[in-house]
Amino acid sequence: MRSTLIKEYLQNEEPTEGFEELLFKQEDAEQVIKSFHTHPGFNAALSNLSIVEERPLDYDQTLWQLNTEIVEAGPGIEPQWVANYDRAKETDHSEVSIFHHVAGLICLYDSLANLDQLIYQTLFQDELLLINRSHIVDYMWTTRGAGPSMWLMHIPYGYMYIFEPTDLIVVNHDKPNEVGGLGDTLCRIEAQALPGDMMTPGVLKMRMIDETLNSYRYLIRKNRK
Repeated sequence: MRSTLIKEYLQNEEPTEGFEELLFKQEDAEQVIKSFHTHPGFNAALSNLSIVEERPLDYDQTLWQLNTEIVEAGPGIEPQWVANYDRAKETDHSEVSIFHHVAGLICLYDSLANLDQLIYQTLFQDELLLINRSHIVDYMWTTRGAGPSMWLMHIPYGYMYIFEPTDLIVVNHDKPNEVGGLGDTLCRIEAQALPGDMMTPGVLKMRMIDETLNSYRYLIRKNRK
């Protein structure tokens, strides 16, 4: 039965014309690949691999647990293991190497998760949703935690009611004819509070994503080690 289904599937030739443009244009795909080739998470993970190999590590459990702690801590807050990571550099060099190795892997995992989300949204949206100064009531951002994070109060309308945690959006704080502020910044929604009416501002808590789609960039910054 299985072989018959496979045979029928292989004989069912569907047109693929234009399919290559569905997700990314060729130049966009090449840029994504190039970004991952230069992802600092690779260096953080591989440069400490020899030390880690001397101490058995349950990768599945460790990566899942530490990533979960970052998510549960929320934007702008460091989980305890990150604080332990910073303290270890004063007492145990090998422990720091293990932390740095794991941090690199978590950053790679985060970037791949964001890429998956980007592909998913591309299937259903012509472009990423944008929040700009015409929607923003107030905002603040912080460099605390695993990476830069943002708290934003916005005027709710239309599509903002379909935002969900893990969605990627573009935020632009620039004011017309004024210098300063942030240009288009890719963010991932971590939490939201939507009002029951159109007169009350909504609130978004987000992590800011870098050019390698990493929202945990501070885990592998140089002064961590």
